[in-house]
Amino acid sequence: MRIPSRKKVVADKVKDALGVCAVFGIMVAGFWIAYGLGLPTGGDELMGVV
Repeated sequence: MRIPSRKKVVADKVKDALGVCAVFGIMVAGFWIAYGLGLPTGGDELMGVV
């Protein structure tokens, strides 16, 4: 059985961390755009709509 190299493991962790940062960045950008368009973005605003 072959043991994976440390570089590949570290590269995979870096890619995973970059993916997580990208997802959160897209979420922040979405809220920023929604707030700029005047859409309800806060919990109280969302419950007011319901």
